[in-house]
Amino acid sequence: MKAIGWFNTLLALLIAVAAGWATYRYLPPGLDAEIRSTVATASTVAGTLFGFTLTALSILGSLWSRQLIENMKKTGHFNGLLACLAYAGVAALLIMIWGLTSALIPASHLYLYFSVLVGGFVFASYINLLALRRFYLVLYYA
Repeated sequence: MKAIGWFNTLLALLIAVAAGWATYRYLPPGLDAEIRSTVATASTVAGTLFGFTLTALSILGSLWSRQLIENMKKTGHFNGLLACLAYAGVAALLIMIWGLTSALIPASHLYLYFSVLVGGFVFASYINLLALRRFYLVLYYA
């Protein structure tokens, strides 16, 4: 994850693990229906984030001939932006798939499954924020 950097990757992982652990540790029992509903909603949101990532990539494609993009290609920053957007898209896609498989999980494993989903969603959200920041900088200076 060179495009994101080791510090941001480590920070995202630590926050994700902490969020997943806190969810598993402090979520009260007996919320199976609510958890399944939340997982479905999280899957929908992850699908929307994946769509936004694809839209961002298409906007970059429309800016392909601009001088800023040409300069970014020469310095290597453009590849970093594309990689960051790709990581954000893959993370959102994985969360979406993880959420869609929630219907197959038995109730005995649902809390652990949900905790992993929360941690993954936090990780994907952090990567999306990093991609959003890079994309903003490109559009701001375009």
